[in-house]
Amino acid sequence: MPNIILVEDEDAHRELIERAFEQIEDGTLLEHFASVRDAEQYLANASAGSIDAVIVDWNLPDGQGMDLLRRVRVDAPFLLMTSFGNESLAVEAIKAGAMDYIVKSPEEFRRMPVTIQRIRREWVNIQKRKHAEEALRLREEQLRALINNTDDPIWSINTEYRLLAVNAAFQAVIQILVQQTATLGANVLEYFPEVGNNRRSLWKGYYDSVLQTGKQVVAEHQYSLDGITVDSEMSFHPIVSLSGSISGVVVFTRDVSERKRSERELYEREERLNAALLEKSRLLKELEREKTRTLQAVVEGQEHERSRIAKDLHDGVGQMLSVVKIGVSAVQEQLTSIAPDEAEQLYDSIILLDQAVQEVRSVSHQLMPVALKQLGLSAAIQDICSSITASTAIIIDTELSALEVRMDAVQELTLYRIVQEFLNNTLKYGNAKRISIQALREESSLLVMYEDDGKGFDIHADRVGIGLNNIVSRATMLGGTAELHSTPGEGMAATIDIPLQAA
Repeated sequence: MPNIILVEDEDAHRELIERAFEQIEDGTLLEHFASVRDAEQYLANASAGSIDAVIVDWNLPDGQGMDLLRRVRVDAPFLLMTSFGNESLAVEAIKAGAMDYIVKSPEEFRRMPVTIQRIRREWVNIQKRKHAEEALRLREEQLRALINNTDDPIWSINTEYRLLAVNAAFQAVIQILVQQTATLGANVLEYFPEVGNNRRSLWKGYYDSVLQTGKQVVAEHQYSLDGITVDSEMSFHPIVSLSGSISGVVVFTRDVSERKRSERELYEREERLNAALLEKSRLLKELEREKTRTLQAVVEGQEHERSRIAKDLHDGVGQMLSVVKIGVSAVQEQLTSIAPDEAEQLYDSIILLDQAVQEVRSVSHQLMPVALKQLGLSAAIQDICSSITASTAIIIDTELSALEVRMDAVQELTLYRIVQEFLNNTLKYGNAKRISIQALREESSLLVMYEDDGKGFDIHADRVGIGLNNIVSRATMLGGTAELHSTPGEGMAATIDIPLQAA
């Protein structure tokens, strides 16, 4: 319920005002005082928000109503009453803090409740506006303090490139760069000389882009400040008016020197790392080439030694055995008629000599296969397979048409030795009944696949035979790979993959 203070020394006027409030029946409490002193004492002790309005007469026994307005601060509107109208009096009342004033009359007294409601609404609106303005002022002060306390330059311009606002950091930078003080209203382009990267046209382009498109522009800039190179990131933002038009540009900058330094250090470390990786790769390739050359030298040495031994066996031991066979055969023919029993014993020796000659020839051919040089890899492998099937019960299935295209002699010999090593291992340890050898040419590689159904072995055993190691080494020498698969009791399978470029 409203609580209104009435300061009036004339009883007749007081009664008319009280009667007016009684007629509206809104429960208004009307506190009456006849002097400035009594009203001042009451208002001074009143709690905040307990008074809704104060009605005070201009002339009172102990002073003027204006005195009450000046001496007491009440969070409520004041209505000043006078006995006669006066414009200067009205101005003075408003300046003193009164919301309004009225000239006393029966009509004004009857309308007093409506008048109080009106000035109350106006008072509330004014207080809200004051509070909003104060809050806005505080926010502006806080924003201004925040902007001025940052070390990054911030400034704004209108559509004519004239400064609207700047912070202390911007002032400091301009003072160092051009020995001037940035002035609000000045053309910002005047502070950016046409020197080095500080091109005035470049800055104008940033502003124009934002003013014309209304889109943010981000740019990086480098300048020298007190002899120190500073890398900055600038963000140009449009200032949009209430009507939606672009009215200016605000620029926020950020010192990114530390980030740039870290990026440069990271880039240099990456360059050094890449260089080290390239050097490592080069050394690994060189090591691989050296390994290949070493393997090739070993294989070539082995083949040279095989060739020498084969030649010595064929031309030396083989020839001597043939001569011995001829001599023994002649003696055996002479003894046939004289001593048949001794002749029979010599015949048995001749058979052994003949087998020895054949064995020497066979070993000589294995050490240096003639078919490989004359007919090619496919025929040479078929030849060795025929020899095995002729002397054992093992069945060998072959599909070697992919090997009929001739290759380098060393490469053919290496593949021949790989297949020969597989066959020897199967014959010695595999106890197999069937062997399969296939060759396949793909777009970029040559595949040789070997498989037997023998007893197999543990591929993960600590000790692997020399023969298998030779197979892997020979495949590596050709730039390829050898994949071996075996399980005890389930035979073995292998794939030799040789790049066609190397083959």
